[in-house]
Amino acid sequence: MHSLRTLPDAMMALPALEKLDLRWLHDLEKPPAWIPDLEARGGVVYI
Repeated sequence: MHSLRTLPDAMMALPALEKLDLRWLHDLEKPPAWIPDLEARGGVVYI
């Protein structure tokens, strides 16, 4: 089971993190709470 309730600080601190693909997490029940923060910075998250 994968748990991405939190994104590692090092990844969240990346200023140019443009895309994050979570489609490989087949057991992801609901989108993690940090997704809106990443999207607000201009990042795209694939679920």
